[in-house]
Amino acid sequence: IFAGNCIMLGIPAVTIALADMEALMRAIESNPQITFTLDLEAKTLFHEQERVVSFTMPETSRKALLEGAWDSTSVLRANLGKLREVAAKLPYTWGFK
Repeated sequence: IFAGNCIMLGIPAVTIALADMEALMRAIESNPQITFTLDLEAKTLFHEQERVVSFTMPETSRKALLEGAWDSTSVLRANLGKLREVAAKLPYTWGFK
């Protein structure tokens, strides 16, 4: 749920190896002002000391973020006519008594 909520907000939720996470935590503890950069295309995370860490994430989420299609509400609003057309054909969206 957390990862899905992050994607809906445009926040990449990635997974890294435990050893990499521990190294990154040490870097943050030694320099709380450190800047991290996440490269979605290369699937890497790096920081000022040039440490590069590979990450994984669901390809559908990565693609949505890369294409700017992560905001499903905006996608639905941009296609409101088609949405209404499809909804009108679905029997479970109309005819309730």
